[in-house]
Amino acid sequence: MATKRTIIAEIDTKIIPNGNILAKDTNKILKDILDCDELNSSGGSTDGFSYSGESSDDNGAKLIYSIRGIIGLFANFTVMISIPDNNVNKLSFPYEDLKMFESLSTVMVNSENMPDFLVKIRNSKPDKIYKEWGLAPKKYRIGCLNLRFDDKNLYFSIEGQEWEDSLVGGDSIFTSFAIHNPGIKKLK
Repeated sequence: MATKRTIIAEIDTKIIPNGNILAKDTNKILKDILDCDELNSSGGSTDGFSYSGESSDDNGAKLIYSIRGIIGLFANFTVMISIPDNNVNKLSFPYEDLKMFESLSTVMVNSENMPDFLVKIRNSKPDKIYKEWGLAPKKYRIGCLNLRFDDKNLYFSIEGQEWEDSLVGGDSIFTSFAIHNPGIKKLK
């Protein structure tokens, strides 16, 4: 296995000023870097997690999700939510993998302190909806998304920007956000 010093020496001999390096030489150097004991022996290890899937709630809303992170450090959520019905702002999506709950529990101290995220709410027929509401059309609306979870469900609460702005059939949300808990046990 190559050492850091031998890798640097090889780079110095293969890369010449104002010249090109061959792809095969580049590949060999990169493989040596990946296998280098000195660069890979930091002793630290991280345990990652990755969950993805689809779920539907009792009102027919659909969720497609990808949740990835590092145990005890952070979680990144990418979610697509589609709303088939009017006035449904609280959504509950079941999941079956108990390990997902265990992984999320290491990042989020409790489900009561979940942060809010502003999200874009799109609708496939915005002109029709705004006409029904008697408002000037917009390309999209803004909502405040709040996520909670327990050992069986992901819960999303979505509040519209305006008082009369509930979710309506045809609405969709596609967003990605990361959560890192600073260690706060409970807000008082």
